[in-house]
Amino acid sequence: MDLESTIVAISSAQGYAKRAMVRISGSKAFSGIEKLGVKPKFGSVLSSKLDIGENKLPVLVGAFPKNSSYTGDQLIEIQLVGNPILARRLVSLCIEATGGREATAGEFTARAFFSGRISLAQAEGVSATISASNNAELSGAALLREGALSKLTKPVVSVLTRTLALIEAGIDFTDEEDVEAISNSNLNCELNSAKESLSSIIHHSVPMASLRYLPKVVLAGKPNAGKSTLFNYLIGKQRVVVNKISGTTRDAIEEGVIFGSVKALLVDIAGLENKHDNISYSSQITAQNAIANADLVLWCVGPNDTAPSANEQTIVVKTKADLRDQKEGAICATTGVGIEKLKIQIAELLQLKTIVNLNAIATLPRHEELLSVAFGGIEGAETNSQTPELCAACIRDSLHALGKITGRISPDDVLEHVFSSFCVGK
Repeated sequence: MDLESTIVAISSAQGYAKRAMVRISGSKAFSGIEKLGVKPKFGSVLSSKLDIGENKLPVLVGAFPKNSSYTGDQLIEIQLVGNPILARRLVSLCIEATGGREATAGEFTARAFFSGRISLAQAEGVSATISASNNAELSGAALLREGALSKLTKPVVSVLTRTLALIEAGIDFTDEEDVEAISNSNLNCELNSAKESLSSIIHHSVPMASLRYLPKVVLAGKPNAGKSTLFNYLIGKQRVVVNKISGTTRDAIEEGVIFGSVKALLVDIAGLENKHDNISYSSQITAQNAIANADLVLWCVGPNDTAPSANEQTIVVKTKADLRDQKEGAICATTGVGIEKLKIQIAELLQLKTIVNLNAIATLPRHEELLSVAFGGIEGAETNSQTPELCAACIRDSLHALGKITGRISPDDVLEHVFSSFCVGK
């Protein structure tokens, strides 16, 4: 990977917006921006204007010195109006002024890794943050980005490194009868300590893929209880047919909805009833399965229906407030009465269900595999504790796997795979 060239890229989202950002990193970043007529000071933001063609473009320019920036090299960030055409022209000007080139995908973060500013696991946390689609993913990505996994594995690496050094010292002095670098009991104690620590990390980790799961909110109730009308109101469009005749909905219909800050899958199912024809039986099985797999059930109760008991997985929704004598606590999906309060209640319950355990570490498939290999290496070392050469080889395998997590021991193909998943400008 080329780490010497000065690189330039748009680091904000593509398309039109209020603001855009162009980022420059490399040894010629500062001198390049000076050629464009701007003389920023390190550690401050300067308001200035850049000549783009015959026009003067107002910009904000921030400058970060070498070893104090994200990439570990000189870094210039230019904020401008969010016009993609202007941003592209500015990128061309900056490349010409610095004699640099346009950055490749993930190159800014790759430089942060190679300069020792972040670990490989933290770099993957940056990528996970960019691609996060819900709060749970953001929380999990934040743990990675802040180096939680690297911090947890560091003590294990220290124990194994110390143990390996003692074993190898014992091998080197094998001819000296009175020299014992590490006793068998101390060896097993150290290995057991490392294994317990690693086991704790594995058992308290959460696969990042599982955080992409959208909680399911199922609308249930008897036929003609107002489920479909409420469904249409919550998704903001006429998605399902609404009819006074019961049994209009036969299949489970799903749509994505955001309650507060939590994205969920809203599911409308057939009304629950006792019918024995083939079509009704099939729709009832589908409805029951949807309820069984729901994270939250909105049990719709019409004016003449009996309300079930509410619990942490069920919200009883009294529908058709316009047809009730007692309207307190009821909603009306045709007028919107009570709907906002219901949305808040749904959001609060879903928020509790999607909070990432503060003791849990979000892991990517690569991390899961390496943690498993490291654990297996320690088990192998325990099994071969009586044979120093084999024990040492197993510990080396374990250390090599843990090193790949932080990037201290990582082949080029692993690094290329990690950073290629980024977008340009990151």
